[in-house]
Amino acid sequence: MGISFIILELFLRIYNPFDFRIRIKQGKITLPINEKIEIKNNKNKKLDKLIKHSRNSLGFRGDDPPQNFKDYLTIMTIGGSTTECFYLSDEKTWVYLLGKKMEKKFNKCWINNAGLDGHSTSGHIVLMEDSIIKIKPKMILLLIGINDVNLSFFDKNKEVSESFVYHSVKKIIKPMINYSETLTLCFNIFRYNQATRDYKILFKTLTNENRILNQLQIDEYLNKDRFLQAYKIRLKKIIDLAKKNEILPILITQPIYCSWKSKTP
Repeated sequence: MGISFIILELFLRIYNPFDFRIRIKQGKITLPINEKIEIKNNKNKKLDKLIKHSRNSLGFRGDDPPQNFKDYLTIMTIGGSTTECFYLSDEKTWVYLLGKKMEKKFNKCWINNAGLDGHSTSGHIVLMEDSIIKIKPKMILLLIGINDVNLSFFDKNKEVSESFVYHSVKKIIKPMINYSETLTLCFNIFRYNQATRDYKILFKTLTNENRILNQLQIDEYLNKDRFLQAYKIRLKKIIDLAKKNEILPILITQPIYCSWKSKTP
């Protein structure tokens, strides 16, 4: 067993055939850089038949930073899937369209899409600390909160944390993940499977018999007092990080709130 582990570890350090778009290693987010993805779509008529999704040298969607960065109005958007818009081609995302409108008002405007599918405020904090404050845009647009609902559904018996933590990994194994490609791979597979399961359960619960939950039912699921307070703590940390680094945070209301079928804006 030990020899097999060592062989696998050496192999993964030389070549890792498993492609996770977002990897967690040593408590940090590893982003894919200079990546171009083409997705063939034959199922959804509302989407492009060939979806083109690209990432720049920073690992985000949009143009690379301009050389005279300080002379530009620099903006980064932070959020989950409603920000990343993974299954929309680059020029169809709301971030890209916003950038085009901003260019008409400002001669020098640079905007990047730092949305990551599935990310909650816990992940946004890590992203801020690892990447955003180093890039130091003039402002960040925060379209966040919807994935924190998922945390409320599935973490009711877990301690509130202000930072990214490995909730389901034993304490004795947690430190080893930081130094092992094999354990990092296992952990990312675990995270992927857990997220897929949780989204299926959440979607089924919220759309049970095609019935939209009313506000009272939503509040019961969210365990309102506790989890709104936890969300407030994480949100405040993001805002404090931004202000401390002279970045203007702008909050945007989510276009949906537990209601995929609602026609009300």
